[in-house]
Order: sequence, then structure tokens, then C-alpha cells
Amino acid sequence: MNIFIKSALVFSFMVQPVYATVIDGWDIQAESPKVSEILSIEQEVETYTGDMMLHKIEQTPSDGNVYIIIPITANRSDKNAGLLYSTKFQLQIGNLIFDRLSDDSFLVDYNIQPFTRLNIKMGSHKGSLIFEVPKIESQKENMLLYNGKAINKN
Repeated sequence: MNIFIKSALVFSFMVQPVYATVIDGWDIQAESPKVSEILSIEQEVETYTGDMMLHKIEQTPSDGNVYIIIPITANRSDKNAGLLYSTKFQLQIGNLIFDRLSDDSFLVDYNIQPFTRLNIKMGSHKGSLIFEVPKIESQKENMLLYNGKAINKN
């Protein structure tokens, strides 16, 4: 049985400026946050009979919340840099601090590469962080933090 998938991402993002800073020997670049109330993708699938079928996949945050997705790149810029701990990324909105979602593996279903969950020792790594925040908070000024230090202020 052959299945062919043609995907189209339903939500869109504008090109945003990149914010960059060096923290703990790592050059971390972050694009502006993108807010989404729903992730949705449609896939055109050819079944074994040759018929085409449209399959829609959706992911929604908890009631009253939105997703904030931040594409980032981390490059080791200092040969003496320690590990980059993927769990130390947070989003600050006002006085509130949000951790990235503990399971972001669903992002690949929407053609979004999640940032690694591993602690990084060297090299360059690219992916997106996703946070779930109350919708009312998503319109306020926010900062992406690594280890308590600001990467961007938006």
C-alpha cells in the first residue's frame, strides 16, 4: 500500500527580527515570538485505491490559553563554555514565568522542528521552543530567558 502525503501548513508566521546575545559561552539567537490559538495542517493522502483523501490534524492549547512559538539557534561561541541545558529556557511575561512545554514532539506534525531536549555540549543547534500561556498574557511584553538571563525583549 502506497500513501503519499502532501502537507500545507494552515497558520502562517511573518518574518521577524532576530534577537541575539551570548550567555554562558553560547551565542543564542531568537526570532520574535509567534502566537497561535491553534496549530492546524491539512494533508492530502493518496490511499491504496488511488483515491485522494484530505486529512486535517489540529492541536489546541488548554481552554483560555495560546501557544507561543519561538524559533531559536544556539551556537557554542566559547571553547570553555559548559553545557547548554535545554530545560533552562523560560518565557517571562510581566511577573509570570513559563517553562517550555514538557512534550513538544507534536510540533513535527506541523513541520516545526522542536529545539532539542538534550543538554548540548558543542556545535550549532536550531529549533523552536513552545510555551502555553493564558491568552490575556500573550499580548503583553515578554522576554525569552536562558538560565534567568534575557535573550530577547518583545
